[in-house]
Amino acid sequence: MVKAKSLCLLVAAFMNSATTGFAQVTGQAPRDDKRHQSPYDLPNHGDPYPHKGVYANYVLYMQQGEEVSLQRITQPQLRAVGKPKRTILEAQTLGHMGFVVVGFLKNTAYPERPTCFLDREGHDILVYGPPEGGNHAETIKVYVSENPYTGPWHQLEGKKSVVDGINNFIPFDMKDAPLKKAYWIKVEDGNSRMVRQNPWYSGAEVAAVKILHLCHEELSAK
Repeated sequence: MVKAKSLCLLVAAFMNSATTGFAQVTGQAPRDDKRHQSPYDLPNHGDPYPHKGVYANYVLYMQQGEEVSLQRITQPQLRAVGKPKRTILEAQTLGHMGFVVVGFLKNTAYPERPTCFLDREGHDILVYGPPEGGNHAETIKVYVSENPYTGPWHQLEGKKSVVDGINNFIPFDMKDAPLKKAYWIKVEDGNSRMVRQNPWYSGAEVAAVKILHLCHEELSAK
């Protein structure tokens, strides 16, 4: 029954993305356009790679986790993507075992044309968790895929939390994934369940996702 309910919520997200905020499939202006930046964006955030990569700017879809308020999973386009956010309340709470799928689009009106990213030496993806004192070290898992609907999804490394991060940026490396190029990133709550009986903060928070090696940047540099 729980699985059926979750599936219904996900389907409803696609059908009503303009009003529910579960998923955005019709697109918005690129997030690097200042006219469309989230009011939650934090300009000074200790990015360990300030001159490399881009922040994911598009939420393809989101799956509600367990024990989280419906009010906390709305507007993922403002909370989960774009630049890092100041507080837990401004970030995207996933709920226990919930997840969000994000990517980078040159034109967010065309979600079928995501920009690919590559496996390179060192870190490839960073997930930002708010630095607020009340943010528990809840774990996350990160996956990459070329096809977000049929998969397969390939997990990167193991579960990590902000304790493993650099200035709250949690690093992930694609080196052990069987593919060296991908288009979409899935950030999933690691089911650490450190926050219970509080539907506003159940599950890990995602306040930004940074992609360090875009395909088009590599090609244009040659």
